[in-house]
Amino acid sequence: TIKNLNSYFRRHQDRIGLISVSGKKAEILNHPTRNHRVVINSMLKLQIKGATPLGDGMIKALDMIKIEQTRNSGSKPLVILLTDCFPEPLTYTCDDIMDEPLYRHAVRAAALYRKRRISLLLINPSYVPRDQKLIQTIGPMERRRTPGERLCDEIIRCSRGQLIPIKTSYHSSQHSDKVLINNENKQMENILSSIEATFTGRQDL
Repeated sequence: TIKNLNSYFRRHQDRIGLISVSGKKAEILNHPTRNHRVVINSMLKLQIKGATPLGDGMIKALDMIKIEQTRNSGSKPLVILLTDCFPEPLTYTCDDIMDEPLYRHAVRAAALYRKRRISLLLINPSYVPRDQKLIQTIGPMERRRTPGERLCDEIIRCSRGQLIPIKTSYHSSQHSDKVLINNENKQMENILSSIEATFTGRQDL
């Protein structure tokens, strides 16, 4: 996936940056640059650990865009957010998890994307679309949506962004490797198509 994204951005000579949403505060690892190799190397070194200041990362991306647009007034920004939408740490003091400070912060940040007309593409590796949920019945009750799915829905609603859920498939047949590769290729096509749709002047994928 990273290889395909790198090829895509290099072909279009896009300037890309990278923000890590891990630890107490989000960190800008790379400011927008056409040196894609540096950004990809930073991406490969990312580690999933500690807290997840999701809203802070979304705000830092907006700040980065503001600076970039000052330097390159004709640029058209797109934020690609890869997250399961589970910001941490939690206070565990709210009856509804959506009232947790970090959840509310992420929703407020999402609203700024809509206000500033910044395109947001949210890629969620653990999101299950409503029409694909496996209903587990306990009497008349069905499986509840996870906090991450609820927050993801709110971010998309408030930002008017686009969601791409990444489906993970499990197979135990002799053709499983081929099926997984086909699924990954299809998901990559969906991601690149969504990026392409943001830049309407581009026709070649």
